[in-house]
Amino acid sequence: STPMSAKMAADDTVESQEGRVWHRRKGRIYTLGVTDAAIGDIGRPDTIDFPDDDETYDEGETIVLLDGPAGQLEVACPLRGTVVEVNHEAKEDPEVVAEDPLEGCWLVRLEIR
Repeated sequence: STPMSAKMAADDTVESQEGRVWHRRKGRIYTLGVTDAAIGDIGRPDTIDFPDDDETYDEGETIVLLDGPAGQLEVACPLRGTVVEVNHEAKEDPEVVAEDPLEGCWLVRLEIR
């Protein structure tokens, strides 16, 4: 049988961009974040460019840009949506994203249009 934690994570969390980005849906709200694989690729982020609240993005558009010592990662918008919240903790201290990617390090929340 599957361990409970793995089942919960697998339930509503979808990975994309070659396993570097995850998104989780709750009603019309999508939460986006990056995975351990992304942090492995680019290192601990030095800077993260966040979108503005209430800005609308089309599917595939870059919504967040992470800059690390080993490279950059552009996070693509999974569906057309409007930014309803950004992770202010990660905005203040980009390294928190590397601490606990799947839980602590959501980056942005979108309302799907």
